[in-house]
Amino acid sequence: MDWNRKALIKTCLTMLGLAIVVFYFTARFPQMQRGMDFADFYAAAQIVHDGNGAHLYDPKTQDLYLARYAGRTGTYFIHPAFETLLFLPFTGLSLTTAYAVWCVVNAGWLALICFLISRQLRLPVTWQFLVFVFLIFVPVLLNFMQGQDAVLLLLFLVLGYQAAARGHDFLAGCLLGCGLIKFHIAVPLLIPIAVVYSRRLATGFAVVAGASIQVSAALCGRSGLKGYSQFLQHLAGMPLAGLHIEAMANLRGLSGIIFRTQSSGSLWLISVSSVIVLAMATHAAVLSKKSSTNRLGWATAVFSAPRWSATISARTTLQFSYCRFASW
Repeated sequence: MDWNRKALIKTCLTMLGLAIVVFYFTARFPQMQRGMDFADFYAAAQIVHDGNGAHLYDPKTQDLYLARYAGRTGTYFIHPAFETLLFLPFTGLSLTTAYAVWCVVNAGWLALICFLISRQLRLPVTWQFLVFVFLIFVPVLLNFMQGQDAVLLLLFLVLGYQAAARGHDFLAGCLLGCGLIKFHIAVPLLIPIAVVYSRRLATGFAVVAGASIQVSAALCGRSGLKGYSQFLQHLAGMPLAGLHIEAMANLRGLSGIIFRTQSSGSLWLISVSSVIVLAMATHAAVLSKKSSTNRLGWATAVFSAPRWSATISARTTLQFSYCRFASW
């Protein structure tokens, strides 16, 4: 059997595996729908589609749309307003169909990610094998199950690394800026990465950040952006917010297990630990720059940012700063 035929068979088997994953989660959607993240993305897109963007971060409005389209089984939409553009094409579909299409899109992104990683890093395994490795990684499966946007964020990071490795720092910054769909992760990522690469990377990031703010303002107005900060500040006290701190795979989750309640001791532990992790990531980036191994600096930043960026101090500060800056 020649090499081309083997590659074709591997690709077909990989596509079959991804199709099985998509079919499984789609078939179980009615049972998993309660508390699923995709419902709030879908409801938020419907709010913007109906011209109610100014009330996007009004809990009562979100409750109304979640009840209308998902039987009020989802959590609240807490992402920047510009991300609703991703889901506007799904507003003409039913929630179940939209979820199925979103899973298919995520499967395509995952295959592309594995293909790019395999080529860029010249790994001794095929991209088809990487797909199955990713599928046994719990966060990736949760992304499919919950209908999240984590795979899309990973795609932006992979494309950004590829651009930076080829010397296109401005493009790399723009792609990293696209990761502002989860800006509490993208902003901490920028800090150590900007140490390794030129100012053009930070400039690209700033350009996309400014554009995202303008788009968000166009969708929900400046009053809506101001309401975003208030919405986030009161989110923890909302009974249907879907916040499960102990389940978070970061320093905030660890503090939730140790202290059980968000006490001052928990806040101090999170803050000090976050600063230490960020300092270590930045120091590693500096060392990688001196030794001309920039890829290690990028990898360290990607690994460390999710560990601390979703903590109380970091996430709240970044979200509040985003809203205040956007409202100017």
